[in-house]
Amino acid sequence: FQARRGTVTALMGRNGAGKTTMLRIAVGLVRPDFGRVLFRGAYLARPRLAAMAAQGLFYSAQASALTPLFTLRQQIEAVARVYGPSSTQEEVVRSMRLAEVLDRTPSPLSGGEQQRAALTLALVRRPICLLMDEPFAGVAPKDRPLIAEGLSELRRIGCGVVVTGHDVEDLFAVADEVVWVTAGTSHWLGSPSEAAAHHQFRREYLGPRGGPPVATP
Repeated sequence: FQARRGTVTALMGRNGAGKTTMLRIAVGLVRPDFGRVLFRGAYLARPRLAAMAAQGLFYSAQASALTPLFTLRQQIEAVARVYGPSSTQEEVVRSMRLAEVLDRTPSPLSGGEQQRAALTLALVRRPICLLMDEPFAGVAPKDRPLIAEGLSELRRIGCGVVVTGHDVEDLFAVADEVVWVTAGTSHWLGSPSEAAAHHQFRREYLGPRGGPPVATP
């Protein structure tokens, strides 16, 4: 798959298809059997997350990019100090509706609050690339539009965004392009409307009505 500036790419596929593994390979947490990783046009023989982060990558695992040791306020302020004070920091916190939980650590927060907080860190960081695993998983309906808004804002500022998940309606609403991960490989399907019209993708993943796939045991 590719992350392109100003584009949201959705990696979609059944549980166990390899979506999370692909992200972990991309940031150097898993060694691939074959293939290669390129970042900012350069081939990385041994990708290292810390080095890539210093060059503009932001990686948020399904457990989120937050540390459990500090409050959200401390984490946001730390990111702002390292990457330069952001004049929009307060605006981002307000848009993600986190003001009431800034002085809490992540552990007691809901899944949606944690994902909104991770996106707040990314928006303050202003990365050139965001890889985010399952941003809509286990998230309450009220949080979903805010997460979509955060992803869209990152796209607007020129970030290349890659997200994974099974939440078809949410992913289709925010994605510019869809990559189908299946049978040990991946297929670029084009826009969400083109993906929805792809016969095999509909038959094997979306189902006959175009809804979410049946969970794989």
